[in-house]
Amino acid sequence: MVNRVEIGTRADSGGAVQTSGSTWATIVTIGVIATVAAVVPLAVADRFGALGIPRSDDWSYLVTLFRLTDSGELSFNHWVSMSLVGQLVLAAPVAVVSGSSIAAVQIETALLGFAGLVLVALAGARTLGARWPGVLLAVTIAVGPLWGPLAVSYMTDVPAFAMSSLAMFLAVVGLSKRPVSLGWLTASMTVGAAAFTIRQYAIVALLAAFLTGLWWFTTTADQARARRILAIGAALLVASAAFFLWWRTVPDVRSLTPGLPDGHAARVAVVKGAGFLRLVGLSLLPVIAFARPIELMRRSWRASHTFVWLTVVATGSWLALSAWRVPKDIFVGNYLVRDGVLSDIVVIGRRPDVLGKPLWNAMVVVSSLAAIVLAVAAVRPIVGAIDRVRARDWRLRDPVGVYLALTTVGYATSFVLAMATGIQVYDRYVLPLLPAVGLLVLRAAAHAAVPRFARTTSRSWSPRLVLCSCSLLALAFVGFAFDVDSASFDGARWRAARAAVDQGWKPLEVNGGFEWLNYHRRGRPPEGSRQPGREAERAPTICVTVHVNPPGRPDDVVAVVESSAPTRSTARLVAFRTSHPCRDP
Repeated sequence: MVNRVEIGTRADSGGAVQTSGSTWATIVTIGVIATVAAVVPLAVADRFGALGIPRSDDWSYLVTLFRLTDSGELSFNHWVSMSLVGQLVLAAPVAVVSGSSIAAVQIETALLGFAGLVLVALAGARTLGARWPGVLLAVTIAVGPLWGPLAVSYMTDVPAFAMSSLAMFLAVVGLSKRPVSLGWLTASMTVGAAAFTIRQYAIVALLAAFLTGLWWFTTTADQARARRILAIGAALLVASAAFFLWWRTVPDVRSLTPGLPDGHAARVAVVKGAGFLRLVGLSLLPVIAFARPIELMRRSWRASHTFVWLTVVATGSWLALSAWRVPKDIFVGNYLVRDGVLSDIVVIGRRPDVLGKPLWNAMVVVSSLAAIVLAVAAVRPIVGAIDRVRARDWRLRDPVGVYLALTTVGYATSFVLAMATGIQVYDRYVLPLLPAVGLLVLRAAAHAAVPRFARTTSRSWSPRLVLCSCSLLALAFVGFAFDVDSASFDGARWRAARAAVDQGWKPLEVNGGFEWLNYHRRGRPPEGSRQPGREAERAPTICVTVHVNPPGRPDDVVAVVESSAPTRSTARLVAFRTSHPCRDP
């Protein structure tokens, strides 16, 4: 077993750690991850004016944060449905020191994401015995199309990812030790409980460490530690439940109430379930290429011909039919959408497509093939698990692998349950799932290639590296295209609305889009709403509205701002006077 946790290390054939230019390798690794995870997204956002403005739902989280730091009042603006409290605790000092600077809070989010990806690389080095596969996984996640727009925001996805990554790293270290370390597992479970205070589904991090540790201590007849981890896990789960009950009492919370499964919910689960699988295939494409996909499928083929055939036919049909019937949810939505992050739901008008139809369709096909590879690769461990159940063999031979599998199953189950009960899910929810799936794929490749995984000849590396490098470059191209499009579009519509304000209109008289209106209303209930204990306020008349690419040329144009991106046509954000009677500014 590897007994150190440095990125710049490798293991020899006996499992002992050797340094290999450790200091320089660590510096280079951290520099690469910092560049793709934080520097590039921040530079893109700053270049296009998206640094320092609300983006997506984070208008509500920012209002909550600044109200808390300014007046000490905690309320959720009728919009917050995530736990959020843990994220407020992390960002409150930044908000206080920076004077409620949105840019400072966004920079903190990017740095948290960077830290989370470093932890992913460390977990990879720990469990794989080689540094670069884990680094590849971290870089792959960072260059994907979800990362850039989320990293420069105050959305909960990246902070929850960072906390979940810390929990995963602690669990991997603890489960790699012999005997398994209860202290490291306790730390992992505690961080998982903290992650739950940011996003509810992060409870998976706590449960995976708890169940794996309990299984190990029980099957190794370590009853004393089994009782201790049972008590610790139960206490943390009770504390999490108590937190959730308190959270529901916070003023203006938007609590999501599950409904009973029905036909519509089942259809959504089927379609978006395929979208999630396809999205994971896209997001981990370079990792899958590095892991020798043909060899992974051959191993499953040797385990069960029939199971592999059924998996290929069922998964392929599922992906094809869902893409044909509901193309708008082909990657779940609403970030990875053909016409850009959040599509047309944040401003009026038709946005240009980020990628042309041929390129988009090619991406769908390749992602679907990668998804099928993942499904087939899962056949071998599933068949092995079935055989062990039949033989009543309950020993835990690979606690790290089981932990990663439980994490994967836990997140997938949470998505399915949410969809089946009518709760909305989105593509960005997949972020904390990617490290677990990626490490499972890399571990499967390591086992298939032993002893070649850590020490491979140049001849065997060449096709593998070419395929992996091409996949990484292609994914980075897609990720950069969506990041630039999102930053350019968000910055342009904010500048168009700001131009109207500069001419004398009040912010609430300008419809600058979803984030503009809600952020400037500061979460106040609109006219006609029925919020218990609060009176609705009369909404100001909208005197200026911002449209994207309006047909013709509207009369009374107030401002025109162009949004450009390398892979799409230029969009015009036009602010113009509405027909409502308004005073002259």
